[in-house]
Amino acid sequence: MLRALHTLFVFIWLMIKHHPLYLRLKKAAPEERMEKSMQAVVSVGQQTIATTGSRVIYHGVENLPEEPAYIVANHQSVFDVFVLLAEMDRTSAFIAKDSLGKVPLLHLWLESIGCLYLDREDARQAVKVMRQAANQMKDYQMNMIVFPEGTKSKGGPMHPFKKGSLKPAFMAKVPIVPVYIDGTAGIYEGNKGLCVKPTEVHVYFGEPIPTKDLDRSGENELSERIGEIITSLKKPDGEVKKA
Repeated sequence: MLRALHTLFVFIWLMIKHHPLYLRLKKAAPEERMEKSMQAVVSVGQQTIATTGSRVIYHGVENLPEEPAYIVANHQSVFDVFVLLAEMDRTSAFIAKDSLGKVPLLHLWLESIGCLYLDREDARQAVKVMRQAANQMKDYQMNMIVFPEGTKSKGGPMHPFKKGSLKPAFMAKVPIVPVYIDGTAGIYEGNKGLCVKPTEVHVYFGEPIPTKDLDRSGENELSERIGEIITSLKKPDGEVKKA
């Protein structure tokens, strides 16, 4: 429990410490605001994870393309956000569930890097968010990240992927990078009570999947297979399988 309280304290302190920077960046141009905000969020995330005593090992980082991409990952823990952002070589934002928009301080930074909130009960709003995500990738040459399960698996079997989760990539014609995250639930969500444990986390980046030449049939097929592609990335020897 002491480690959990310490981790929470460090996270809140870092959020408060960076708040003056957030206020200054509100007046900056969108590209500058998103880039510098992401740097701040990555710093906060890395320091928070370090406080848990955990170690993150990345595999296949070279698979991240030089062009904007749509990152599609499984979702075990709230720490997944920080784990992924730490290895992005360009501004990257999330399509997140709307409940994150209610977290004090954190929601300000998420919005500042270009995160979009999805209301799963409002189909019209969801379509608008998907279109906006596609436009952001094209207009700002940034990555967008999505967790198609819609909720954390907490280390258990992956939940079914939400239909239409790949739509922004198809609209923007950017490559899809499948990612398998293994171990983040062991830091907190997979434990009983208020308990944070040092954990070894592995993140596997698969090869980018082009979308430019996909027709409607190809898009539907990929949407059906993406969960299987992600779960197949991890190999016992730590290598990364090709998508």
